[in-house]
Amino acid sequence: MIENSVQVTQRGSQIVSEVSESLKRVQELVVQSDKAIDSITDAIHQEAESLAQVSEGIGQISSVVQTNSASSEESAAVSSELFDQVHLLEDETRKFQLKDTEQLTRVAY
Repeated sequence: MIENSVQVTQRGSQIVSEVSESLKRVQELVVQSDKAIDSITDAIHQEAESLAQVSEGIGQISSVVQTNSASSEESAAVSSELFDQVHLLEDETRKFQLKDTEQLTRVAY
């Protein structure tokens, strides 16, 4: 009976050692998983920051495009107004008639 108890105790010690080794491996895997999760989390934060910068850049481009569009519309309106004024000036200058250039030359001297 003592011999049986010794064998059972040795077997129990062996099982405890095996369980202990298994738990150490599990712990190592948990640590590795934790490191991998931290790495993934860092990558996600970097991606989010990059996306925010891209979004800000797109917003700035949109603002510039809107400003350019407004400037173009204003330029077109001014050009149209100047075109109308040129035609009005042409019409008004056609109403004038010059006298004979010889008479103007004699009067001038």
